[in-house]
Amino acid sequence: KRRMALGLLAHGDEEERFTRTRTEIESGVAIALGGLVAEEVFFGESGTGPASDLQHATTLAAQMVGSFGMAGSLVSFDAIAEGPIGSKNLVGKVLADGQGKARVEEILTEQRERVTKLLEENRDVVVGLRDSLIARDELVGDEIMQQIELVLARHEVYIDFHHRAVAAVDTVVPVRQVLSIDEMDCELTGRWREPERALGL
Repeated sequence: KRRMALGLLAHGDEEERFTRTRTEIESGVAIALGGLVAEEVFFGESGTGPASDLQHATTLAAQMVGSFGMAGSLVSFDAIAEGPIGSKNLVGKVLADGQGKARVEEILTEQRERVTKLLEENRDVVVGLRDSLIARDELVGDEIMQQIELVLARHEVYIDFHHRAVAAVDTVVPVRQVLSIDEMDCELTGRWREPERALGL
């Protein structure tokens, strides 16, 4: 989504879920890092936009380390009830611990590398989604999948046929402007500019 959101991604499950696997949580971290990595891949550096996404990714990684036993240790930081790091803030507990912080950093780095590789290998899909989002301001559900399928279905071949179609039409009537992949604004010439003939087309 664009406009006032300045770029918003929202996703949810098709049905209610109460538990998550390690793979699903790692995917959540990867999704959260998507905006930051995309800026690095396409712009050469990231800005302040992905700040909240980075916060969410850090929270998920900290939960994996300090609550879910998914990062090499079964010690639960939730068991800390008192002391200087005994607050309810799990992320604070984990990041205050040297080994815990290192494991969080490892998870974030691993998923960042995963997303970087994925985006670099699928630049054409990202560009296709970007162009479609610019045109529509918002993409929802099936619209996203349709755009991805369009790119994966050898989009360059489709474009080639589009250019051939434009060239063929232009031999009959001048094409003044190409409006979309299958829409053209043509200029009537000669006798075809007469109202009756134009309406009869």
